[in-house]
Amino acid sequence: MHSNVLSSKFMTKSQELRLQSILDGSPRFAPWGAGQWDAPEGYAWTSVEHGKVPDTVLVRKSDHAAVLIVPRYTNLVFCNREACAFTCTNDGVPMFYIVRRSQIDQHVTAVHLKDLEGSTYFPCLDRSRIVADMPGLPSILAGHYFLEDNHYVWTLNTKTGEFNHQPLTWFNNSIREVGFESVELIRTDPMTQILIGSGSHIPSFVMNIEGTTLLAFIRRYKDGEVDEPSMHLIERWTERLLMQNGSYIS
Repeated sequence: MHSNVLSSKFMTKSQELRLQSILDGSPRFAPWGAGQWDAPEGYAWTSVEHGKVPDTVLVRKSDHAAVLIVPRYTNLVFCNREACAFTCTNDGVPMFYIVRRSQIDQHVTAVHLKDLEGSTYFPCLDRSRIVADMPGLPSILAGHYFLEDNHYVWTLNTKTGEFNHQPLTWFNNSIREVGFESVELIRTDPMTQILIGSGSHIPSFVMNIEGTTLLAFIRRYKDGEVDEPSMHLIERWTERLLMQNGSYIS
């Protein structure tokens, strides 16, 4: 599959279904979808109404006390019995967070994720600490963030320490409705290590391993047939990129 995807912007139905299933199975960011996040043993995620956007809160099951507040646009990357790992899209720099059950066990009142001592990492500098603190992490981590109106993507190979950081050029350079169209999720495909992503009012997409090139948009299927709304979205973005760059692949 790897060579097929990298050599053509067209993908087979089986390829698209497999990649879309990875995106559909990935937890959405806080607060939307946080109720489905995995939690360390003895804890659960919930949402607490607070203004127009609810807070995402980790609560202790034994007494239902809130122990951790997770900010908006935070993505859960990995979780086991003892700890959770997150990325946050609105930090303005690549950031990675690890929260251990031992840290929150000692807190009487809820602490904000970014105020939890020892939880914040720069993935380009702290690879050895990240791996030591979070055994079982996937071999390739992917995250994204936005700074002003531009989106960026980063990857970290937890085995080699190789860190890659790129602007999302094809998206940033497109003529778009800022605040209406956005990237919300980026993951690596475990089989090929290529990047896949989805967002608001953009088609699901495939990029090369480095995140520098858009390879394809992913069609959705309903009852075995191509879902027409997804095709309309792909056609709109394809036309937009052709007008902007003179090429669909950019």
